[in-house]
Amino acid sequence: MLINLGRAYDKIMKRLTPIFFILLLIGACQGSGVKQSKSIIVYGSNNCDHCVEFKAKLDSVMFEYEFIDVEFNESMQNEMVQKVRNSGVSGGFKYPVIDVEGKILVAPELNELLELM
Repeated sequence: MLINLGRAYDKIMKRLTPIFFILLLIGACQGSGVKQSKSIIVYGSNNCDHCVEFKAKLDSVMFEYEFIDVEFNESMQNEMVQKVRNSGVSGGFKYPVIDVEGKILVAPELNELLELM
């Protein structure tokens, strides 16, 4: 019976961990006084799991942003690539690409974005 309880506990914790993480981020942002003071553009694709997750994290801390789906928009894809190249990143890169008033982040963690705010 203890083994079954252990497995049940593991299943519950796997489901609750993302919820706790989001609640901690919200608390950290509110408690530390982090407020959105700059505009955010998110380049990516609605078919990209990392992009969808990053947008959910931005939503969880109540940041406003413009999302540009570059998968079907060649001119926006070229704009994104140019911004990445101008920022000094060379070679391949991953989505999402974040533009915070000219500062480019490639596939960042949320804390990297918060540092720019």
